[in-house]
Amino acid sequence: MRSTPRSFVSPRDLATAVDVSESSLKRWADDGRIEVRRTAGGHRRIAIGEAIRFVRERGLAVVDPVRLGLPDLGPQPPRSGPLTGDELGALFEAHRGREAAQELLRAFLGGMSVAELCDGPVRGALEGVGRRYERHADGIAIEHGAVDACLQGLGAIRGLLSPRPAGPLAVGGAVEGDPYILPSLAVAMVVEEEGGRAINVGPNTPVRALAALVSERAPGLVWRSASVSPDRAVLGREIDWLTELARGAGSIVVVGGRGFRLDRSLPTGVQRFDSLQQLTGFLRAAWGASSSRM
Repeated sequence: MRSTPRSFVSPRDLATAVDVSESSLKRWADDGRIEVRRTAGGHRRIAIGEAIRFVRERGLAVVDPVRLGLPDLGPQPPRSGPLTGDELGALFEAHRGREAAQELLRAFLGGMSVAELCDGPVRGALEGVGRRYERHADGIAIEHGAVDACLQGLGAIRGLLSPRPAGPLAVGGAVEGDPYILPSLAVAMVVEEEGGRAINVGPNTPVRALAALVSERAPGLVWRSASVSPDRAVLGREIDWLTELARGAGSIVVVGGRGFRLDRSLPTGVQRFDSLQQLTGFLRAAWGASSSRM
């Protein structure tokens, strides 16, 4: 899955990538359906983020991803609907991580959002792997391979997201003692897909480290995830402190994850989400309607 997406593509390259005529691409550009820039020599160029937005919105099949600087995804497997957790999990269990990563990228190009991918096939597949982990000796090897495949696929997708340079800033990470890398990464990608800028400090982050970042950068949003269950009293004190600090910085605090449990209500103003799609809805309401900000 190693690739470096191009910054700009020509109408010819995009037309070839999606198997349409170059004249059609130019006509769509002239109609304002796709944003095109001009070089100093007058040649049309399309930003890669704009090209991907157009492909996804119109439901075009990318038959030659290499033209866009993407990895060769291989032949399209037969499928009657969107990618499922069972399909992805079968690839994980067969140690076909490269193909799994390709399927994630293909599903994104086909129109699934980051939140839909992570709430759907990724979560379903990893939950299935987790059940195998409990019953079979090879479970840990499959789980580690599955995470690696997800990192490959999500990394390729993240390279296609185009956060707005002046978009809202969000910072966050997982609670101390939480080793899981994917949940916080997924939050950062949702933020970026919705036009924000994200600083993801990742798994196992002491609250003081996150608090220092909040004080320094005064972000619009602070997130805290928990895939394991820390001591509830300690977690409560941390959230109280982080919330007070965030208020002083003008930040909104959001939390979530299967391990995020308190013995009391959350502080006033703190938002909890049980899915990334819920978070997406919140960001769209807070930041304005999404325009598939690619």
